[in-house]
Amino acid sequence: MSCKNKVIVKNDDFPDGDIGVDETVKLIKKLAIRDSTSKEIRFITDKIKFASKNNYDKVKLAFDYVVKNVNYKFDPEDVEYVVSPRCLIKDVPYGDCDCMSCLLCSMLIALSVSCWVKVIAHKLPQGYDYYPFSHIYVLADIGGDKIIPLDPVMKESGFFNELGNTKKIHRDKIYKIY
Repeated sequence: MSCKNKVIVKNDDFPDGDIGVDETVKLIKKLAIRDSTSKEIRFITDKIKFASKNNYDKVKLAFDYVVKNVNYKFDPEDVEYVVSPRCLIKDVPYGDCDCMSCLLCSMLIALSVSCWVKVIAHKLPQGYDYYPFSHIYVLADIGGDKIIPLDPVMKESGFFNELGNTKKIHRDKIYKIY
């Protein structure tokens, strides 16, 4: 990764368990808010605003942008990359669920759409006696008190869909971003 706006967090930098997840989400929120006013994000979201009639349209077009322009890539073992939204757009067209969620939140903030991230535990790794959080995606307000899940890792099927409705969520936690 050549981008100056990436943040590399070694797993040793954050505490284990849920506290580490809390810290990662704080970083995602900070980057999403910071980059929401950048020229790179505004260039895309200005086009979305022009093409949209309502929040549903804005959310769908922002989601589609992330799905079409960011490829999923696992982080290396024992390292957590949180790539800034500007970096994903300019230099690094790949990231994992937290990078994709950070970009989508940044776009939604620029579009004045309320958003949250949801972390979930849906699998029990070997050697664990509890379900650790292992995935993150976005929740967005499309208006009329309707909040929908957006999981760009699932590509097009992740719009208005949680885990493809095929896996059980054992634990979850929701964080307000904007």
